[in-house]
Amino acid sequence: LVLFAVALCLLLLARALPSAVKATGAVISWLIFTGVLAKLGAFQHEPPALFFCFVVGGFIANGVAMATTGFGKQLAIGLPFWMLCGAQGFRIWVEYMLHWGYKAGFIPQQIQWEGGNNKDIVTGIVGPVLAAALLLGDAEGKAAATESGEADALVDEKSPPKLRLPLFTGLLWAFNVMGLALLGAVVGTAMLSMPGTPFQQYTNLPANVWLLSIPYCWLPMFMAQLAFASHVL
Repeated sequence: LVLFAVALCLLLLARALPSAVKATGAVISWLIFTGVLAKLGAFQHEPPALFFCFVVGGFIANGVAMATTGFGKQLAIGLPFWMLCGAQGFRIWVEYMLHWGYKAGFIPQQIQWEGGNNKDIVTGIVGPVLAAALLLGDAEGKAAATESGEADALVDEKSPPKLRLPLFTGLLWAFNVMGLALLGAVVGTAMLSMPGTPFQQYTNLPANVWLLSIPYCWLPMFMAQLAFASHVL
C-alpha cells in the first residue's frame, strides 16, 4: 500500500512538473528519514511529542507549500481536476487496511469504519466517480467546441470543465469540503486516541500505538499528506 501511494505521488509529480527529479528526491528522503526515526523508536516516547510535531507540522507545511508557493502553483496548473479527484481513490485501500488491522486486533475500533469514526472510504469511492464525470464532461465539451469552431478556447486542460459546466464547480467544492472533513475526523480521532497525552479521549484497547512504528508511521506522515495536498490543489 505504501509503495502504491509512493508510485501515485511520483506519477502526479512527473505529470505536473517539467523535471520531477528534485521533488522525487524530497519525497524519498522524507520517507527514509521518518522511517529511520520510527525504526530507532524515536516516536515511541510517551507522550509521543516528536510524532505529533511531524504529523501536525507536516500538514501545516504541506498546506502552505501547496497554496502559496511556486511549486504548489506548478502542481495546480499541471494536474487536471479529474486526476486530483481520481487519485483520492487510494483511500479505499487505506480504509480496508485499517479495517483489516481492527479485525487483526492491533487497531482500535474508532479508527476504522465498523462502529468507528472513520468514514473516509466515502471520499475514496466518490473521487474516481467524480473524476470519470469530469473526463466525460471534458470530452463532450471539446467535441462541442470543435463542432462550433471554438477549439482554441480549450487550450487549458484544467479549466474547461469548470468554466463550461458550472455544476462541476459546486461538485468539486462539495467533494473537497467533504474529503477534508472526513480526513480531519480520522486524523483527529487518531490523535485523541494516543495514550499518554493530556488530550487523550479514547482509552479502549488496543492502545493506539501502532502508528508509531514502521511502516504504519507513513499513514499520517505520507499518505494522509498526499490526500490533503490533493484537496488543497
